[in-house]
Amino acid sequence: NKIPSLAVVFVLDRSGSMGSKARGEDKLTIAKRAALLSIELLKPLDRVGVLAFDSGRDWAVPLTEVGARRPIAERLRDLRVGGGTDLYLALEEAHRAIRQEQAKLKHLIVLSDGLTEGEKDFGPLGARIAADGITMSTIALGADADRPLMARLAELGKGRYYHTDDPRNVPRIFTSETM
Repeated sequence: NKIPSLAVVFVLDRSGSMGSKARGEDKLTIAKRAALLSIELLKPLDRVGVLAFDSGRDWAVPLTEVGARRPIAERLRDLRVGGGTDLYLALEEAHRAIRQEQAKLKHLIVLSDGLTEGEKDFGPLGARIAADGITMSTIALGADADRPLMARLAELGKGRYYHTDDPRNVPRIFTSETM
């Protein structure tokens, strides 16, 4: 029984604003395609999950072996835009799931285009994620994104922080981050 070398969870904002169009395609569609491209770079035994969040959170793709590509693609395709943005709840859930994984490397990739609801202190949560040996990179998409928060989360998670105004950069960021 081989231990996977990598477990990665994409934490994707699917709030209403992710439905806005950028050059004819909504931001969520671009993000889903970016996640799929990234998943194709992983080894079959690696583990991947996609946690979508708005005011709630939903495992679009529960943590699974990358080898199961068709069901992963089908589940991602079904992901739709919702409402609200609660990143804190989503990060708590992503942390809960990935910390149980056996992989050597555990990585969260967080994408959001908005401000999260409510005044939450992400510091202790970020510290717990790091203490469990999980790294976290973040992508702030668009001018409305909470750039200071996203930068801080990446710092807490010993990962990289990206900001882009062009959703078409997301696939490149996701794939470089996955590599």
